[in-house]
Amino acid sequence: MKQTKGKTLFLLALLVTMVTVTSQTAVGQQDRWSRTSGIEPKQMDKFSGYYNQTEVNLATGLGEVGPDFSKGFGGLTTVNGYRFSESLQAGVGIGYLQYDAGGVLPLYLDGRYYLLKRRNKVFAGGAAGYLLPLVETDHTGGLFIAPVAGIEVPLKNRSSLTFSGGLSAQWLRNPERDAFANFKVGILLW
Repeated sequence: MKQTKGKTLFLLALLVTMVTVTSQTAVGQQDRWSRTSGIEPKQMDKFSGYYNQTEVNLATGLGEVGPDFSKGFGGLTTVNGYRFSESLQAGVGIGYLQYDAGGVLPLYLDGRYYLLKRRNKVFAGGAAGYLLPLVETDHTGGLFIAPVAGIEVPLKNRSSLTFSGGLSAQWLRNPERDAFANFKVGILLW
């Protein structure tokens, strides 16, 4: 169950590069939006297009928390996707989650539906995908699902803060399932 320094450095470099590139891509789309300078910020949310959602995750295990990968985790995830309308967005995510027994690389699909379209928007959504352990272990990886609900608070320059919480279930210990209460704080750029 030992994580090698090479894997850790590679993963850290990959995440930093990914967040930097996606953030620069979001900022680099200024030309499209400069033509809409006469439109109020409230109306700009109605446009569809690329987005990047980067979140800090913190989760605590529910039920039996004795076995590896069941006590809880913390980490960073990022989703790159497309806003189809004012109400619907979907994307592909990757990140790094540190469990009690080592690191995990989540690869997943993420979607959100906005229920209330006021200044502070309420949403429901979720993620589903695969967890790839980055440590030498008997666990070969497994599936996970994570429904969430939260609120998006707009900032300036096509960005928002997001706060969400939900449950997460994973199947890393075959055939056992682990459950977590998951809390996220993030920034959304579009």
